Amino acid sequence: MKKYIISTWLFISIFVGSECFATNWYVDNAAGGTNAGTSWTNAWTSFAGIVWGGAGVKAGDTLYISGGTVSKTYNATLTVGASGTSGNIITIKKGIDSGHNGTVIIDGQSTRNNGIIIGAHPYVTIDGFELKNFVGANGTGAIDGSSASANYITITNCSIHDNGDSGVDGGVYVHAPTGIGLYAAGSYWVVTHNTFYNNYNIQVSHSTIASHNEYAYNTFMDKSAWAIVPSSSYLDLHDNTFIDCGKFYLPFPPHVNCIWIFLNDNNMTSHDTKIYNNLIYMTGTYNYPTESMTAAIQIAANYVETNMAYDGIYIYNNTLVNIPAFTAIALSSKNVSMSNVGIYNNSIYQPIYPAGTNVGAIGIFGGTGGSLPYYQAYTNVNIKGNVLKVGNSLAILVPYDNFTNMVIDYNNYYSLNSEPFIAGTPVTNHFYNWSNWQAVGYDTHGKGPQSDPLYVDASTTTHNLHLGIGSPCMDAFPTAQAPTSLFTTDIDGTTRPVGSAWDMGAYEYTSGTSRPAPPTNLRIQ
Repeated sequence: MKKYIISTWLFISIFVGSECFATNWYVDNAAGGTNAGTSWTNAWTSFAGIVWGGAGVKAGDTLYISGGTVSKTYNATLTVGASGTSGNIITIKKGIDSGHNGTVIIDGQSTRNNGIIIGAHPYVTIDGFELKNFVGANGTGAIDGSSASANYITITNCSIHDNGDSGVDGGVYVHAPTGIGLYAAGSYWVVTHNTFYNNYNIQVSHSTIASHNEYAYNTFMDKSAWAIVPSSSYLDLHDNTFIDCGKFYLPFPPHVNCIWIFLNDNNMTSHDTKIYNNLIYMTGTYNYPTESMTAAIQIAANYVETNMAYDGIYIYNNTLVNIPAFTAIALSSKNVSMSNVGIYNNSIYQPIYPAGTNVGAIGIFGGTGGSLPYYQAYTNVNIKGNVLKVGNSLAILVPYDNFTNMVIDYNNYYSLNSEPFIAGTPVTNHFYNWSNWQAVGYDTHGKGPQSDPLYVDASTTTHNLHLGIGSPCMDAFPTAQAPTSLFTTDIDGTTRPVGSAWDMGAYEYTSGTSRPAPPTNLRIQ
């Protein structure tokens, strides 16, 4: 069973948040009592009627919203009007009592911008709502946390879907999509165990001014141009499932990613971005390059800002399947320097595409020369322990120059392409076969070029990239070479190593184990 690593802040928000002198308050749009909010009988009947602070909802209190027996809809915006404290969280959640524990639906009716506005109020937990049909024309989201003072926020057990405008009319792409499922500007957010789907522009967006935010155990599905765009420092993005994100827009022209980390401010440095234990896959087949994504995971920056840097980018234990992109994982140093980069133990499967199609696995884009002199340098880059099965396409692309201390080793490659490796500049690429790749110092302990990892069940319809019996990737990554100070378990939570050394890829081989299937039938009828 997977080892769950929920943040300390989430623990505090659930178990300490209402510890002293807490009061329970109630909202039910069908209540017929005194409307004082003190019980289900005397509940407030609208969000506008909620009393905040003083004689109303304040630090440490819980506000329950009735979901009726099966479900109940509120055609309104809930605006938070008070703050919690570090020991006394304000919790807003659906009812837990019989007759009130059905689904709480907050519906924008395609006319309102926001479903829940947190405002400048820290220490708030939002738990267990369905939010849909919000326009988001103000650039925020169905859940709006756009104040930089909205810190220590937890969003959990919510279903956020069908918000915004696709920008597609009659099958024709006519304008950029609008609408965001969740927008946050504050720090110390925990977004966990939610489902996001069909939020047309961005499922989740986080401001570059924020830090110490965690996105874990969420499911992102369908129709967004970008599933998640969190650009803050000290980001933990782990154990999420991404299904068909961006697929709706193919072959339309938006810049499409599942995870897009993007710096957009002058003089900004982002520290310690960690992306790990995520499952990302696309179903179906694609006519590449007409139908293509930019990448499943992309780290980049605005080309017109200055003096930007990433210090610490760690991408590990992820599984990526059937990603119609030039590279499934892409880092670009256009106008931004990158140091201390680790890409470890990812498992990637790309099916066979038509001859001449350059669909690949890992790309580190940069280098000097050409018409783009603003490429910045990479320093201390490690690409180790990855398993790349890429059909007849490219395995890896790295700069030919403009880097210091780049180590690429102990990776396993399977490609039918005779020259699956590229080292290049923005204008000149150098293609390498396996022997030449090793001759220049890369993967001297690696396995390739057609070392089949024997994935258990990899295809465009399945995503089981566990290692099969007899895989050459077993015990092939010496523990002394592994990033043990960063992580010591696989994507399933199994402690590494099981055998004499770490296994390459996201999974340690253990007989009879497999990653749980992602949730299905999540759309609310």
